Amino acid sequence: MVAKARLDVASAFHVCPMPVVIVGTVTDGRPNFMTVAWAVKLESAPPLVGLAIGRRQHTAKGIQQTGEFSVNFPSREQAVLADYCGLYSGRHEDKAARIEIFRGELASAPMVGQCPLTMECGLQQTV
Repeated sequence: MVAKARLDVASAFHVCPMPVVIVGTVTDGRPNFMTVAWAVKLESAPPLVGLAIGRRQHTAKGIQQTGEFSVNFPSREQAVLADYCGLYSGRHEDKAARIEIFRGELASAPMVGQCPLTMECGLQQTV
């Protein structure tokens, strides 16, 4: 007798500790940052990261405009900065004024100098 297994979605869904990151991009010509709490490694080779960002977010608009963004991993000491970037909208607040910005090769992927680990990224796909 062969039985087909039924996948229980609730038991197959694993939530591991995921880092809080600060995503940076250029929106309407200005550097902008937001806090993202859903960031996951999708692939190692090539390196791919997945971020859950709502379509209406000001930062999402910038990523669509430029195709570039940064992912910045704050330390515990930057918790206040990460909280600030998540509480205020770049539509109304110049969050870049409180951030030590530096850039690498991608002009529209401003990175957070206060963070111990940063990455420049190019947009591959929006779902």
